[in-house]
Amino acid sequence: MDRINSLSARYTPEGMWERRALKRNAASIFVAVLVWMFLRTILSGMILSGVRILLGMLRITVTPAHAALIYSATDVLTTLVSMGLPFFIMIKVIDIPLGKALPFHVIRTGFDVGSLFIALAASVIGVYTGSALASAAASGGMSPTPPAFDLPTDAPSAVFYILSIVIVPAFLEEMVFRGAILQPLRRFGDGLAIVASAAIFSLAHLNLYQIPNAFIMGLLMGYFVVRSGSLWAGVAIHLVNNGVAALFEFISSRIPTRLSYAMTLMLYIVYLLVGLTALIVSSRRQKRMFMVRAPQRVLTSPELSRCYFTSASTVALFIVLAAMTVYATL
Repeated sequence: MDRINSLSARYTPEGMWERRALKRNAASIFVAVLVWMFLRTILSGMILSGVRILLGMLRITVTPAHAALIYSATDVLTTLVSMGLPFFIMIKVIDIPLGKALPFHVIRTGFDVGSLFIALAASVIGVYTGSALASAAASGGMSPTPPAFDLPTDAPSAVFYILSIVIVPAFLEEMVFRGAILQPLRRFGDGLAIVASAAIFSLAHLNLYQIPNAFIMGLLMGYFVVRSGSLWAGVAIHLVNNGVAALFEFISSRIPTRLSYAMTLMLYIVYLLVGLTALIVSSRRQKRMFMVRAPQRVLTSPELSRCYFTSASTVALFIVLAAMTVYATL
């Protein structure tokens, strides 16, 4: 009987409207991500070419140090424009208020220091899962490589290092993935919104080392953003996670390898112990920990999820991102 009722609900005007609305949302995400990837590919070269032409016209000689700073500034600008522009347009196209798409509200409840350590502890699992996935890919003939960053050698380069590795990703990626992508999907259920945004977030890294960790962190950042009602929860997790990673990357380049491994291991142990403690305490205080709001819709949660993840736009997006990831490992 439930199956018959479900089928009949699917073909009611309300059910068909929900399916169309969800597919339109999936299509808008697909287009925005493709435009982002296209702009990221071409924009940096265009800006650098323009700068070279301008400097040539002005007969300005650039030192290697200044050239490195120009390249770093171009990288930051490229990230801001290529990622920010298409998703800002997407927000306008799907006609969701900017304040609802980017809820930077003051956190009053639903996120605290314990929540932060729960996410950081989960990142340890993600890091080792990513390493295992990359090793499996390497044994299959691929050549996955961890993300490489140009470490700073002076104060100006340190500023751009922090901007490009820590600050810009923490704010911009949260505005895109936990804002522009997750928030409009919430009307179809928080669970669907969190999982879909985490899946796109992970695949968009285009790196086998990062995909598992990005997916796990995406789930938790999405959950705490939904639970607290504010993007500041995701920004806080993102800032601390990337900031500590950037700091350890910088320190590791200046100390013996064994000491670097020992420091990283100690950090992970602290994350796991404090995070596990915080999880136990939070679970006792909050009996419905990690439970999310079900959609108040004609279609059920499984039907909405099936509609989104089997839509042509979503399937095509995942295929494109997976193909780009595989291509990067060859």
